[in-house]
Amino acid sequence: MGDLNGHVGVDRDGYNNVVGGFAIGNRNREGERLLDFCVLNNLAIMNTYFKHKDEHNDVKSIPSLSCDSDHRMVKGKINFIQPKSGKGPVRKRFTTEKLINPEVALQLAQKVEENYTEPETRDIKVEWNKFRDGIKKAYEDVLQPKTTGRRKKKNTPWWNEVKEWVRRKNKAFRIWMKTRRPQDRQEYVSRRNETEIIKRNSKKTAG
Repeated sequence: MGDLNGHVGVDRDGYNNVVGGFAIGNRNREGERLLDFCVLNNLAIMNTYFKHKDEHNDVKSIPSLSCDSDHRMVKGKINFIQPKSGKGPVRKRFTTEKLINPEVALQLAQKVEENYTEPETRDIKVEWNKFRDGIKKAYEDVLQPKTTGRRKKKNTPWWNEVKEWVRRKNKAFRIWMKTRRPQDRQEYVSRRNETEIIKRNSKKTAG
Protein backbone atom coordinates (compact mmCIF):
# COMPACT_ATOMS: atom_id res chain seq x y z
CA MET A 1 0.00 0.00 0.00
CA GLY A 2 2.96 2.31 0.43
CA ASP A 3 3.41 5.16 2.90
CA LEU A 4 -0.02 6.78 3.38
CA ASN A 5 1.25 9.47 5.81
CA GLY A 6 -1.99 8.94 7.72
CA HIS A 7 -2.43 9.92 11.36
CA VAL A 8 -5.55 8.31 12.84
CA GLY A 9 -5.42 10.14 16.18
CA VAL A 10 -6.63 9.09 19.62
CA ASP A 11 -10.36 9.58 18.94
CA ARG A 12 -11.94 6.11 18.58
CA ASP A 13 -15.56 7.24 18.27
CA GLY A 14 -17.12 5.21 15.49
CA TYR A 15 -13.90 3.23 14.91
CA ASN A 16 -13.67 1.01 18.02
CA ASN A 17 -13.03 -2.09 15.91
CA VAL A 18 -10.30 -0.37 13.88
CA VAL A 19 -8.26 1.74 16.32
CA GLY A 20 -6.82 0.39 19.58
CA GLY A 21 -6.24 2.18 22.86
CA PHE A 22 -2.66 3.27 22.19
CA ALA A 23 -3.02 5.65 19.26
CA ILE A 24 -1.41 9.08 19.53
CA GLY A 25 -1.80 12.59 18.12
CA ASN A 26 -4.54 14.11 16.02
CA ARG A 27 -6.25 12.78 12.92
CA ASN A 28 -5.42 14.23 9.51
CA ARG A 29 -7.21 13.81 6.19
CA GLU A 30 -5.03 10.89 5.15
CA GLY A 31 -5.76 9.21 8.48
CA GLU A 32 -9.47 9.66 7.92
CA ARG A 33 -9.21 7.99 4.52
CA LEU A 34 -7.18 5.15 6.05
CA LEU A 35 -9.86 4.59 8.71
CA ASP A 36 -12.60 4.50 6.12
CA PHE A 37 -10.61 2.01 4.05
CA CYS A 38 -10.16 -0.23 7.10
CA VAL A 39 -13.86 -0.08 7.97
CA LEU A 40 -14.84 -0.95 4.42
CA ASN A 41 -12.48 -3.92 4.29
CA ASN A 42 -12.87 -5.13 7.89
CA LEU A 43 -9.26 -4.31 8.83
CA ALA A 44 -7.63 -2.99 12.01
CA ILE A 45 -4.61 -0.72 12.55
CA MET A 46 -2.59 -3.06 14.71
CA ASN A 47 0.14 -0.69 15.88
CA THR A 48 -2.53 1.18 17.86
CA TYR A 49 -3.26 -1.94 19.92
CA PHE A 50 0.14 -2.02 21.66
CA LYS A 51 1.81 0.35 24.08
CA HIS A 52 4.88 1.96 22.53
CA LYS A 53 8.08 2.48 24.46
CA ASP A 54 10.51 5.38 24.06
CA GLU A 55 13.25 2.94 23.12
CA HIS A 56 12.91 -0.20 21.04
CA ASN A 57 16.13 -2.19 21.36
CA ASP A 58 14.91 -4.89 18.99
CA VAL A 59 14.22 -2.49 16.12
CA LYS A 60 16.86 -0.87 13.95
CA SER A 61 17.25 0.59 10.49
CA ILE A 62 19.73 -0.63 7.89
CA PRO A 63 21.06 2.46 6.06
CA SER A 64 23.43 0.46 3.85
CA LEU A 65 20.56 -1.35 2.12
CA SER A 66 19.15 0.67 -0.77
CA CYS A 67 15.40 0.68 -1.31
CA ASP A 68 15.63 3.05 -4.29
CA SER A 69 13.72 5.69 -2.27
CA ASP A 70 14.11 8.01 0.70
CA HIS A 71 12.98 5.20 3.00
CA ARG A 72 15.23 2.80 4.90
CA MET A 73 14.83 -0.86 5.57
CA VAL A 74 13.84 -1.60 9.17
CA LYS A 75 14.66 -4.82 10.98
CA GLY A 76 12.79 -5.77 14.11
CA LYS A 77 11.82 -8.62 16.38
CA ILE A 78 8.27 -8.99 17.64
CA ASN A 79 6.93 -11.46 20.15
CA PHE A 80 3.20 -11.73 19.62
CA ILE A 81 1.00 -13.84 21.87
CA GLN A 82 -2.42 -14.41 20.43
CA PRO A 83 -5.10 -13.87 23.07
CA LYS A 84 -7.34 -16.80 23.85
CA SER A 85 -10.84 -16.21 22.64
CA GLY A 86 -13.58 -16.21 25.23
CA LYS A 87 -11.22 -16.83 28.18
CA GLY A 88 -11.37 -13.35 29.70
CA PRO A 89 -12.83 -12.65 33.14
CA VAL A 90 -16.60 -12.60 33.21
CA ARG A 91 -18.20 -9.74 35.11
CA LYS A 92 -21.71 -8.54 35.71
CA ARG A 93 -22.67 -4.90 35.49
CA PHE A 94 -25.90 -3.06 36.03
CA THR A 95 -27.49 -1.35 33.04
CA THR A 96 -27.18 2.12 34.56
CA GLU A 97 -27.72 3.71 31.16
CA LYS A 98 -31.42 3.07 31.74
CA LEU A 99 -31.39 5.73 34.47
CA ILE A 100 -31.60 8.37 31.76
CA ASN A 101 -35.30 7.47 31.75
CA PRO A 102 -36.95 9.43 34.65
CA GLU A 103 -39.47 6.64 35.25
CA VAL A 104 -36.69 4.08 35.74
CA ALA A 105 -34.78 6.43 38.06
CA LEU A 106 -37.94 6.94 40.16
CA GLN A 107 -38.59 3.20 40.28
CA LEU A 108 -35.04 2.60 41.53
CA ALA A 109 -35.38 5.25 44.23
CA GLN A 110 -38.62 3.66 45.42
CA LYS A 111 -37.03 0.20 45.53
CA VAL A 112 -34.09 1.51 47.56
CA GLU A 113 -36.51 3.10 50.02
CA GLU A 114 -38.55 -0.11 50.27
CA ASN A 115 -35.45 -2.19 51.02
CA TYR A 116 -34.14 0.16 53.69
CA THR A 117 -34.65 -0.94 57.29
CA GLU A 118 -33.86 0.88 60.50
CA PRO A 119 -30.75 -0.32 62.36
CA GLU A 120 -31.55 -3.15 64.76
CA THR A 121 -28.12 -3.62 66.32
CA ARG A 122 -25.08 -1.54 67.24
CA ASP A 123 -22.84 -3.72 65.07
CA ILE A 124 -21.65 -1.46 62.25
CA LYS A 125 -20.54 -4.35 60.05
CA VAL A 126 -23.90 -6.12 60.31
CA GLU A 127 -25.86 -2.96 59.59
CA TRP A 128 -23.57 -2.03 56.68
CA ASN A 129 -24.06 -5.46 55.09
CA LYS A 130 -27.83 -5.08 55.40
CA PHE A 131 -27.70 -1.64 53.81
CA ARG A 132 -25.41 -2.85 51.02
CA ASP A 133 -27.56 -5.89 50.27
CA GLY A 134 -30.69 -3.73 50.14
CA ILE A 135 -29.11 -1.38 47.60
CA LYS A 136 -27.86 -4.32 45.52
CA LYS A 137 -31.28 -5.98 45.56
CA ALA A 138 -32.91 -2.76 44.36
CA TYR A 139 -30.45 -2.48 41.48
CA GLU A 140 -30.97 -6.13 40.53
CA ASP A 141 -34.75 -5.65 40.46
CA VAL A 142 -34.74 -2.46 38.40
CA LEU A 143 -31.45 -2.47 36.45
CA GLN A 144 -31.09 -6.10 35.46
CA PRO A 145 -27.35 -7.00 35.41
CA LYS A 146 -25.81 -8.25 32.23
CA THR A 147 -22.64 -10.24 31.65
CA THR A 148 -19.57 -8.50 30.20
CA GLY A 149 -16.02 -9.53 29.45
CA ARG A 150 -16.72 -12.61 27.32
CA ARG A 151 -16.81 -12.32 23.59
CA LYS A 152 -20.04 -13.45 22.09
CA LYS A 153 -22.16 -12.62 19.14
CA LYS A 154 -24.50 -9.88 20.19
CA ASN A 155 -28.06 -9.52 19.11
CA THR A 156 -28.43 -5.86 18.12
CA PRO A 157 -31.91 -5.11 16.80
CA TRP A 158 -30.96 -1.48 16.18
CA TRP A 159 -28.67 -2.65 13.36
CA ASN A 160 -31.69 -3.43 11.16
CA GLU A 161 -32.59 0.25 11.30
CA VAL A 162 -29.18 1.56 10.25
CA LYS A 163 -27.79 -1.05 7.86
CA GLU A 164 -29.38 0.69 4.87
CA TRP A 165 -27.63 3.94 5.85
CA VAL A 166 -24.34 2.05 6.16
CA ARG A 167 -24.89 0.55 2.71
CA ARG A 168 -25.40 4.03 1.23
CA LYS A 169 -22.28 5.34 2.99
CA ASN A 170 -20.15 2.46 1.69
CA LYS A 171 -21.50 2.97 -1.82
CA ALA A 172 -20.60 6.67 -1.69
CA PHE A 173 -17.14 5.74 -0.41
CA ARG A 174 -16.51 3.34 -3.29
CA ILE A 175 -17.60 5.98 -5.81
CA TRP A 176 -15.26 8.55 -4.30
CA MET A 177 -12.32 6.09 -4.22
CA LYS A 178 -12.93 5.41 -7.89
CA THR A 179 -13.37 8.99 -9.15
CA ARG A 180 -11.39 11.06 -6.59
CA ARG A 181 -13.65 14.00 -7.39
CA PRO A 182 -14.18 16.63 -4.65
CA GLN A 183 -17.96 16.50 -5.05
CA ASP A 184 -17.94 12.72 -4.58
CA ARG A 185 -15.87 13.07 -1.43
CA GLN A 186 -18.31 15.65 -0.11
CA GLU A 187 -21.18 13.26 -0.82
CA TYR A 188 -19.36 10.49 1.04
CA VAL A 189 -18.61 12.73 4.06
CA SER A 190 -22.26 13.78 4.18
CA ARG A 191 -23.42 10.15 4.05
CA ARG A 192 -20.92 9.17 6.75
CA ASN A 193 -22.04 11.92 9.12
CA GLU A 194 -25.71 11.08 8.57
CA THR A 195 -25.01 7.41 9.26
CA GLU A 196 -23.19 8.16 12.52
CA ILE A 197 -26.11 10.28 13.74
CA ILE A 198 -28.64 7.59 12.85
CA LYS A 199 -26.47 4.93 14.52
CA ARG A 200 -26.12 6.86 17.78
CA ASN A 201 -29.83 7.66 17.94
CA SER A 202 -30.78 4.04 17.24
CA LYS A 203 -28.47 2.78 19.99
CA LYS A 204 -29.93 5.21 22.50
CA THR A 205 -33.45 4.16 21.59
CA ALA A 206 -32.58 0.47 21.85
CA GLY A 207 -30.81 1.00 25.18
